[in-house]
Amino acid sequence: MLERIVKMKLVIGVGLLAFLLSVGVTMFFTGTFNRVNAQAASEVVRNEKTDQKIAQPIAKSDESQSNANSVVKTENPIDRSSNKALEMQVEKYKAETAAEEAKLASVKFEVESLKSTKSSVDKYQQLAKIYSSMKSEDAATVLCELEPSMTEQLLSKMSDRTAGKIMGAIAAQNPTYAAKVSKILANAGSTSFE
Repeated sequence: MLERIVKMKLVIGVGLLAFLLSVGVTMFFTGTFNRVNAQAASEVVRNEKTDQKIAQPIAKSDESQSNANSVVKTENPIDRSSNKALEMQVEKYKAETAAEEAKLASVKFEVESLKSTKSSVDKYQQLAKIYSSMKSEDAATVLCELEPSMTEQLLSKMSDRTAGKIMGAIAAQNPTYAAKVSKILANAGSTSFE
């Protein structure tokens, strides 16, 4: 019971944290943070100007015009710098996204390659079963017509006894080919024949 309560509190806490994080991210990407900061900065400037007006006698209309211009001037640099910062962050995220997409494409290619390799291995396994069920002389006749590396792959999928019989039949029919296959098998270190 206590574990369920702790788990529920944890789930609620994580959910609340996720909600707050999503709100923060949304505000960041929509520029709400920067608008709030710019509005706050212009509000501070306006409040300072209002305080000065109350403390001092009312100035001429020229001064009030220059005060209005100064408020506008303080708002524009804030807006420009926040826009540039946002644009730089957007470009950064675009570059990161492009890099992640390239990684994803690479992983997809590797997965497809592994699927192809698995399919190839399955086909070699099936062919090895077929050749294992044949008479060793008949299998040797067919295998001598294949590339030595393919013959090595097929023999490595067979039991040692069956592969040894077929290799003996290959050697009887074509000793040079048997030597090539043996070299490949030795380099691969895959099968020892009885």
